[in-house]
Amino acid sequence: MVTIQLIFCANDAFRVTRSAADLVTVLQNERTPPFDANAPVFQVGLYDQTLPFYLQRTTTLVNFRDELGLGLDAEPTKGIAHEADWIPRWRSLPQAYALVGVDTLETLQRLDVPLRVVARDPRRILIARR
Repeated sequence: MVTIQLIFCANDAFRVTRSAADLVTVLQNERTPPFDANAPVFQVGLYDQTLPFYLQRTTTLVNFRDELGLGLDAEPTKGIAHEADWIPRWRSLPQAYALVGVDTLETLQRLDVPLRVVARDPRRILIARR
C-alpha cells in the first residue's frame, strides 16, 4: 500500500513539467486584461498535447511538425511553418496567446516582439500579446 501511495505522490511531483493544467489555470484567472477565450492560441516550436485539452479548444502550431506532420499536410491551415511567418500575424492581432520554450522567448524578446509573460514552468512559458 505504501508503494502505491509513493507512486501517486511522485507522479504528482512531476505534473508541473508534464501538464499545462497550472498554466491554463493562471491564464483563465487573468484579470488585467482578462483572459479572452476567443483569441488565437499558438504553440511555437513545441507541442504540448495537454494545452488544447485544458483550454478545451484547438491551438495553432508554429514551426513544429514531428508526429503531427501527416495531419498538417492534410490540413495546412492548422499550422504555420516558420516562426518568421508567424511574428507579423502575432503583431497584427489585438490579443493572442502562445506557449513557447525558453529559447523562443529569448528570441522574441531580442526581436522586440510585443508580449507579456502570463505564466511559466520549468519547460514552458505562456505569453500574451498584450
